[in-house]
Amino acid sequence: MTTDSTDFASALSHLNSFDALTNEHAQAFLTTWPLDAWFRELSGPHVPASLVDTATQAFARIFATEYGASLLPSIPPYASAALQSPSALLRRLAVQQLGRLLVAPAPQSQEACLDLLLSALQDADVGVASVSEAALRQLGRPEAASQQRLPLLLSRQHPCGSQLAQLAGSADPVLRMRALTLMLALAAQSPAAGQVVQGSGLLQPLLQELQDPDDLLSCMAALQLLHDAAQQCDAAMAASLAHVVMHYLAALLVHPEPVLQGGALKAAASLLGASLQAGAAPMAVDGAVLANGAAGAAAADPLVAALKAVLDVGGVEEVAQEVEEAALDAVAILGLHAPGAEALLSHPAGVAGDVAHKALGRPPSPAQRIAALHALAAVSGAERSGRSGKLLCEEAEDALREAVFEGSAAAWVGATPVQVLQQQLEQPFLEQRVAVYRCLVALAARDWLAGAVCGHTHLLAFLLNPQSESSKQGCEWRHACVCALAATIADVAAGGIGAGGAHQAALMDAASSVQAAVRVGPYGSSSTGVAEPLVATMPA
Repeated sequence: MTTDSTDFASALSHLNSFDALTNEHAQAFLTTWPLDAWFRELSGPHVPASLVDTATQAFARIFATEYGASLLPSIPPYASAALQSPSALLRRLAVQQLGRLLVAPAPQSQEACLDLLLSALQDADVGVASVSEAALRQLGRPEAASQQRLPLLLSRQHPCGSQLAQLAGSADPVLRMRALTLMLALAAQSPAAGQVVQGSGLLQPLLQELQDPDDLLSCMAALQLLHDAAQQCDAAMAASLAHVVMHYLAALLVHPEPVLQGGALKAAASLLGASLQAGAAPMAVDGAVLANGAAGAAAADPLVAALKAVLDVGGVEEVAQEVEEAALDAVAILGLHAPGAEALLSHPAGVAGDVAHKALGRPPSPAQRIAALHALAAVSGAERSGRSGKLLCEEAEDALREAVFEGSAAAWVGATPVQVLQQQLEQPFLEQRVAVYRCLVALAARDWLAGAVCGHTHLLAFLLNPQSESSKQGCEWRHACVCALAATIADVAAGGIGAGGAHQAALMDAASSVQAAVRVGPYGSSSTGVAEPLVATMPA
């Protein structure tokens, strides 16, 4: 058997050159280069990263064959030796193979595999630890959860579960966060996994982090974990998580430390939004059964009260800028989905009015106006597709219209929404105009706003003129507004919401010119004559 590294690299490249790898190819290669030779060749002090990448590709292809899969149970001894290597690339490669073994159909070596992966989770190299987390996260998938593999990792009675519990309560904040991140990531994989994680009791250290605001960094990290988990996991799991942690977030929502209060506002908005999306109300009052937006409004009480205290335009207390920015972000997060938007708009605190006042009225700074415009756009449905997706229940729609008109009236005496929007689109700053366009795209789903735009000669001419904007981004957003107007016109003409109403005449009068502007595209010409939809995404 040859052991020349050049020969090994050539053999790997040759193996990877096959379009389809057969059992015969895999067996022939492993006969010449058995697993111990692989690790020996890759464990030298000067192994190039390109060789490890090539070996990673070859490993994946070999173990995808029936013959290679039969050799997976023999991996742990070699992986164990590789994890002692000073080469982070080799350690990462070993963890990847352990990840394959972990979800193999017949996991004869699962306990040894789990033990090694938990060791790798503590690796000093972030890349190795991340690959280990990704490997362990597979146990949360529905197919793995149904095979009862996850309890081995989470049960305190099992050595692996005990080791994970120790990591979750470690004095080392890096290890503690890695363990908690893993558990929340597991819970996000499937409802079954979420139940196992919640029942394990291993999230207790996370709750302790939330109760210890004096440990600023750990508490901030815990809040970020909750925010990320709510955005990534199944809606039902987010609702369960909200039920567990909202009580602990309540004190942080009004904490005097700006960074903690801001983090709590965004985490609570993410959890509550996901909970409402799942049809749950984790903070419902006295178990009362309420309808539509009212139920969400009751569930949102603690969060909305905190948002009101920060965003209240009539408030007398000075609020830190970062807290106000976080509050507007929280409004946008809550407004991403219809149930959250309805809860916010239906709440008697009137936070939507404060947001509209800052977006359309006279805010103290341009940055605040832009953030408020994006928040108002999110609540109005910028992230929700189609006209029907943007429209809300009647109570919420009435509140939105009132907020928009009152916010506009705060700009100057007698100002209307279209006048304010036109004035803002005349500003030279693209960032502000994009925020205005995004708000227009969402609000144009309402016949009252679309009709007002179509009846406003100057604003409509600005939107229909391809020369109004010179930048690519500005042209595309202007055209997105035109497309939104066209969609509302078409729906009203077909008998949708607003048909026969006070704004139908203005919409129908503008129909032909709006449709012509759609056909010519964002830049004034279109070879297809068909407008491409633009997703109104919120900036990070």
